[in-house]
Amino acid sequence: MSRFRKRDIEVLVATDVAARGIDVGDLEAVFNYDIPTDDEYYVHRIGRTARAGKAGLAFTFVIGKEVYRIRQIQQFTKSKIIAQRVPSISDVEKIRTNTLLENVKDIVDAGHLGEYSNLVEKLIQEEYTSLDVAAALLKMMIDKE
Repeated sequence: MSRFRKRDIEVLVATDVAARGIDVGDLEAVFNYDIPTDDEYYVHRIGRTARAGKAGLAFTFVIGKEVYRIRQIQQFTKSKIIAQRVPSISDVEKIRTNTLLENVKDIVDAGHLGEYSNLVEKLIQEEYTSLDVAAALLKMMIDKE
């Protein structure tokens, strides 16, 4: 827990009992792999995000009859929980690829690539095309992630 508070680790998995003792601010998201039987426990879980006016997200995975529990929680919390499907691996890969390409565009637009351009020119002198070099670098970045 202390390593999580210090931000040495990014993910913490906890039971409801353990979660009651967690007092950490600025959580980006809470993932619920089951729905607690008590509505107040659910509120306590998701209350770890969006404290002091900050933004945060809560995701709850439900199947079958658990949908009815979500409706009860919505009534209890007087809030709307939006149902969405879990993204496929293909969906995640597309998003990651698009994000990487946007980052590449931002770096190109920002300039200051002189040293890197010189390295690419060296490879071009060795008979590699700039397209092949760029494709290889993108492949390395995508495979790395």
